[in-house]
Order: sequence, then C-alpha cells, then structure tokens
Amino acid sequence: MNIALASVVMAFLSLHLIAPPQSQTVVLKVRSSKPSSDGKSTVVTLESGTTVTIPTVDIDGGVSTPPSTAGAGDPALDTSVIRPKCAKEWPDDFSVRAFCEKTQHEAVEALRARSMNTADQRTIRNKCAKEWPDDFSVRNFCEKTQLEALKKLGR
Repeated sequence: MNIALASVVMAFLSLHLIAPPQSQTVVLKVRSSKPSSDGKSTVVTLESGTTVTIPTVDIDGGVSTPPSTAGAGDPALDTSVIRPKCAKEWPDDFSVRAFCEKTQHEAVEALRARSMNTADQRTIRNKCAKEWPDDFSVRNFCEKTQLEALKKLGR
C-alpha cells in the first residue's frame, strides 16, 4: 500500500471507526406528527408544509404534536406521555411498543376530533381524563361508552 493511500485509510478509520460522528440535536417547528402505518417511523409536517419521515430510532424522547382546535390547549391531551408509557409497558417487545404508540396517537386524534360542548359531555371528558390520564386508548373507549349511555338516557 502506498503512503498516500495509507493516509486516506487512516483518516477514514479515525473519522468513522475510532471517533464516530457526534449526534446533533435539531429543533424543528412541527405543525403535526403521527406514527407511520408500520410504526417504524414518524411522519412530521413542519410549519413550512414540508413533510419529513423520521425513523423511530432517530427520535429521542418522542414527538409532541400541538393540539388541534378541538383540543386546543388541553393539557390532558399531552402526547409526550405516550412514548415513556409504551416503553415502560413493553421494555423488550419493540413490535408491541410500536403498536402501542400508534394506537395511543390514533386515540388522541379521535379525542381531539370529538367535540364535547354540553355540560354532560364535559363531565364525561373530565371523568375519563381523570381515570385514564396517560392511556388515551382507554380514555377514548371510556368517552365512547359514556356517550352511548348518555344517549340511552335521552340526554
């Protein structure tokens, strides 16, 4: 091996094997985000309208989506609890963990889309949020069953 080639190989090894590139944290202005259908990535829409697909392994701490107008400002719909909850429940089953995150995000969207304007509906929303503060899937089920019961009561 000639000296020039040896220098190139050593430079490559020192950059990539001996001292791997450092991670960089980037702050993005996110309009919305949701897990991909396969759960292996998150689809993020930026404020500019650009859509970016980010592999789940590249996201540290999850992606928090700002609430839509139906749930605007509702701290009870804070999606930052989803990733830690699913990781705690499924520490070594990544397939189920991805499914958990996907179903939790889908439930948040269902909760945000449901208008709860009457006093009875607000009572239901508060009751279910209090009973299920970090399980949006069960909270969504709770609201649906309570609303069905409310309908049966003619209210």
